[in-house]
Amino acid sequence: QARWTDSHRVFPPARAAMAQWDSKVLADVCVEPIGSGVSMRKEVVAVHQLFRERETKGKLEVQLHAFGTIIAGEWSEVMEALKEAHELLHKQGVVRIQSSLRLETRTDKTPGINDKVKAVEEALQEGTSYATRAGGS
Repeated sequence: QARWTDSHRVFPPARAAMAQWDSKVLADVCVEPIGSGVSMRKEVVAVHQLFRERETKGKLEVQLHAFGTIIAGEWSEVMEALKEAHELLHKQGVVRIQSSLRLETRTDKTPGINDKVKAVEEALQEGTSYATRAGGS
């Protein structure tokens, strides 16, 4: 019988099926202009400014990282922001754009930008060891 878990609880299939999705999504996105030369700084800044404008309006939560941006918000708001990012770069003369997208949706809680990092940091602070060393040590 299939079951789903989080770090503290195990839920039977019936409970998982009954939960409602709140349309919140956590997205890890990388918008890459193709053929714009070696540096993408100008385009990355433009896209991140667009995301931050939406964050200032309370529509999204964003966090820049070395390989892209994490965005949290309503599904439609996140997708609209990505559409606007492509439109903006095309208006700036970028002919080709390739975007990578990873999404997480949950029915047990609303996914947050820092939840996963916070859980790992807490385990590290507690000294919890999940490592399995080669040779059984």
